[in-house]
Amino acid sequence: MTQGQPNPDRDTTAEQQRTDLAATVDALHATMDIPTRAKAKVHEDVERIKRQPATALAAYLYALRTEFVTVAVVLSSLYPVLPVIVGIVFLSERLRRSQALGLAAALTATVLIAVA
Repeated sequence: MTQGQPNPDRDTTAEQQRTDLAATVDALHATMDIPTRAKAKVHEDVERIKRQPATALAAYLYALRTEFVTVAVVLSSLYPVLPVIVGIVFLSERLRRSQALGLAAALTATVLIAVA
């Protein structure tokens, strides 16, 4: 075979490798389809969270009826603080100065109420 002529065996091998690579990429894409998996996880979390308010309300009412009124009121007033703390710890969110002062004031008030 001369140098300028195409080699049919080599062309077939390269085409087979391209086909195999495309199949591998498609398989990896199907198993690592992050948006679809993330949507499914979010849907599961939303369904789970939909059931939690009733549980939280029942626990709050139980705490009010069993002499833990101060603890129940303080914890229920801190509910907006918990998502902020989760955002800071797990999502690396940053707070503005006014937000940080508000968070510190809420935590200080909670400690003062718990100590009193």
